[in-house]
Amino acid sequence: MKNSLLIVLSVSFFWMGCTEKKLDQKTAQEMIVSELQFPIIGDYDLFCNDPQHAKRVIDLGLEKQGLVTVKRTLKILDPSPLVSFTNRAAPFLLETSSEDKSYSIHKVKVWEEHFGQITSIITNTTKNVTIVDYTVLRTNTVFAVLYGRDLKKEMQRTAYFYLSENGWKIVKRADVEFGKFQK
Repeated sequence: MKNSLLIVLSVSFFWMGCTEKKLDQKTAQEMIVSELQFPIIGDYDLFCNDPQHAKRVIDLGLEKQGLVTVKRTLKILDPSPLVSFTNRAAPFLLETSSEDKSYSIHKVKVWEEHFGQITSIITNTTKNVTIVDYTVLRTNTVFAVLYGRDLKKEMQRTAYFYLSENGWKIVKRADVEFGKFQK
């Protein structure tokens, strides 16, 4: 009777130990969202006193959309910027440092990224490494045209996890490839 009880306890502890080592989707998602601090805001620095930026804003149609106003003439003693924002642009304006403001640079929100879903989990038990592929959903704003590239709405990303004595940790890809882990 004692032997069978010991066997049952040993098997159950072994089973519990094995299940703790496997990274589940919920834990992976929570760690990715926490580590990368989703949602992620993409910004763009608009140089409001730069004539090239003013021309670009006009060419991209932001003035026609009523988001900005652009001065067509520049007076020498006029301290106001060439590009100014309307009330319609207010939801897309980001906090700008006082140093940037002193140079008439303003940050605008170009996109917002949210965690999508996990598409695959691949575990390498010999190295205690798990590779998680997941999607990121991006919502573009009206200022996305300033970025100058196609901003995809859904993108595939990869996170690398290492199982240390203290539990799972997100690590860099290079650390996985070269086996450099902080224990």
